[in-house]
Amino acid sequence: IPPMDYEMVDIEEYVHPFYGEERAIEIETSRGCPYNCGFCYNPLYNLRRWRAMSASRVVSILKDIQSRFKVKAFHIVDDAFFIDRKRTMQIMEGILKEGLKTALVFQGATVRDILRMEPEELNLLERAGCRMLQFGVESGSPRVLKLIGKDMSVEEILELNGKLRKYPGIIPYYNFIVGFPTETNDEALMTAKLAWRLLNENPMSLVSPFHHYKQYPGTPLFDIARRNGYSTPMSLEEWGAYDWTSALPREGARSHSRLLKNMEVASIFVDRKIDLVTNSLLYKMMARLYRPMARLRMGRSFYSLMPEARAFQWLVS
Repeated sequence: IPPMDYEMVDIEEYVHPFYGEERAIEIETSRGCPYNCGFCYNPLYNLRRWRAMSASRVVSILKDIQSRFKVKAFHIVDDAFFIDRKRTMQIMEGILKEGLKTALVFQGATVRDILRMEPEELNLLERAGCRMLQFGVESGSPRVLKLIGKDMSVEEILELNGKLRKYPGIIPYYNFIVGFPTETNDEALMTAKLAWRLLNENPMSLVSPFHHYKQYPGTPLFDIARRNGYSTPMSLEEWGAYDWTSALPREGARSHSRLLKNMEVASIFVDRKIDLVTNSLLYKMMARLYRPMARLRMGRSFYSLMPEARAFQWLVS
């Protein structure tokens, strides 16, 4: 594809604070993903193909954007950045060779891709400016991981977390999804327990708010969701009004949906992530005040009697 013409827009509309840096922007250096997660659009849309810019082109783009717009950080939003380890290392070496002083946040990291890296590769990643790796862990239940086609185990997730503890400059950020078809309350709690363990075994780690599963038509989990009583839009108008943030309605599962909503509230405040994504002193103060309670709830798997969950839903609605 041709180079991005940034002169067509007011770049200041897109530059924003992000994880401690005042001037960050999103870029994409590859498209597609070779993995086969059963809930994801990628296998259907990109047919498990991965196409990437050359390392030299990526470095040139980073250098150009930084010099022209004084950007200090890049959020690299590739679905799967680390597929080609040689390309990855060439990009990191190019950043150092060009003397770019930047912070890098990678959206598309997989547990096994990073586990395969040698210590010298992770050292290079850290020296080149990597400040965060975002992993799609999704669930703490081995059965659910198998159901959704995640090519990893809970043991590998914990091994990765321990490995990254040796690199304090890199924040591991673990994304979770709850509410998968056939998931039980106990399996949802297994996800929260894994998140809690990751936070405690690596002080640098963060966990996402517990996202609620949403079905994409054509994916393997879509038919399973339909068979298990999930409500599905049937027209373009219904998809246009679809609520992408709340738990999916499921026949006969009101208590499960309530548990997921309560777990979500605790997961938002259980760590320091809000401090890194907002400049609002009010939000930061509220998050710090509630954090001990959120940690108590997650640490003890205590999600009943949560009036604060209703208050939070009212606040964000």
